[in-house]
Amino acid sequence: MSYCCVNCFDDDFLKFQIQERGERNNCDFCGSINVYCIDPKELADFFEPLMGIYSAVDDFLPMEELKRWDGEYIWDKLQSDWEIFNDDYDCDQEKLIKCMFSPSNPSDPELYLLDSYVERESEYFGIADEKEGVLRGQWEEFVEVIKNNNRFLHGKRILDEELLLSLIQELEFTMKQKSILFRSRNSYNEGKIECSDMGMPDPIKAKSARANPVGIPYLYCASDIETAIYENRPSITDNVTVAHFEVIEPIKVIDLRFYSPFVFWRSEDFESAISQIDFFYKLGENLTKPINPKVAEIEYLSTQYICELIKYQGWEGVLYKSCLGEGYNVALFSQDKVKCTNTDFFNITAQNYKYKEL
Repeated sequence: MSYCCVNCFDDDFLKFQIQERGERNNCDFCGSINVYCIDPKELADFFEPLMGIYSAVDDFLPMEELKRWDGEYIWDKLQSDWEIFNDDYDCDQEKLIKCMFSPSNPSDPELYLLDSYVERESEYFGIADEKEGVLRGQWEEFVEVIKNNNRFLHGKRILDEELLLSLIQELEFTMKQKSILFRSRNSYNEGKIECSDMGMPDPIKAKSARANPVGIPYLYCASDIETAIYENRPSITDNVTVAHFEVIEPIKVIDLRFYSPFVFWRSEDFESAISQIDFFYKLGENLTKPINPKVAEIEYLSTQYICELIKYQGWEGVLYKSCLGEGYNVALFSQDKVKCTNTDFFNITAQNYKYKEL
C-alpha cells in the first residue's frame, strides 16, 4: 500500500482530512518522513466531483484541432486551476492521482481521464453559468450599501439569499460531544477568573464584534490555548485566564475555514457551487482579518449580517480561521451546549509582532 501525506497538498481541506483520518508514516509521493499519511484511495470521493467537471479533449475537439492541441493531463489541470498540490515538496502528482484511481477498481469513471489531455468544455466553448461568481459581485455591493447607505432596509434584495443558503448548507459541520474549546480573558488585577464568569457577557456589556452586533452576546472560543490567548491580544506582563469549555451536546455550525472546491464535494450541482468559491474566500477573509478598533463597528456589519442569517436558519455557530494563531475560532450563538470545566492562569512574557512596509 502507498501513502500520501499532508505535505503533498496545498489545499487546507485535504490537509485537514489527512490529519483527522490518517496516521504518522512515511510518504511515497513526496518523501516526507514521519508525517500524517493516508491511503490515496480514501481521498477519491473528494476528487471525483472535481475531476468530473473535466472531459477528455478527444471527446469534443475537432480532429484538426486535436492534431495541434498542446494540452494538460488531469493532474496538471487540477494544479493550474486549483493549486491543490504543494510544489515545495515536489510531490509526484501523476503517480498520486493514478494511485488514487487505480485500475484495480475498473468501474471508476475517472479512469478514462488518466490517459488523455483534459479540458472543461464550458471554458473551451465560452459557456458560462449565468450565476457564476454572482455572489462575489453582490457581496461587494452589499458591503458598501450596509456600511454607507442603508443599514437595515435596502430597498432591493442585493444578496441572492436563496443561492447563498443552498451553498451554506453544504458547509455544515458537527462539533462532537466532549470536544474542548478554549476562551481567554485578560485578568488585569482580578487574579484568576472562575468558570462562572468566563461565559457570554451580559447583553448590556456585549460589544460589537466579528459575528455579533452590539447588545447580542455570542460565545467566542478557539481550538487551542495559544490561539485563544492570541485572539485576546494581551500585552506583555498581562495576566490571562483561559477557560476550558466542553461540548456537552453535538453542535451544528457552519464551517468557513476552508476556501476549497472540495468543501462542496457532496453538492448536487458541484460545478455551479464551486463557481462561488471567491465569495466564501472573501467572507472568510472578512471574518479573519485584523480590524482597526477605530473602524471595527462599521467593518463588522457585513459579517454580522451573514452570521445572523446563519443563526436564523437554525445553525448554532460559525467556525473561521484565526489570523493570529495556528488554530481556528468558533462563535457560538448560545452557550447552552457547552460547559466550563476549569480555568488556567497565565502571565504573558513575550509578544511576537509581524509588520509590513506601507
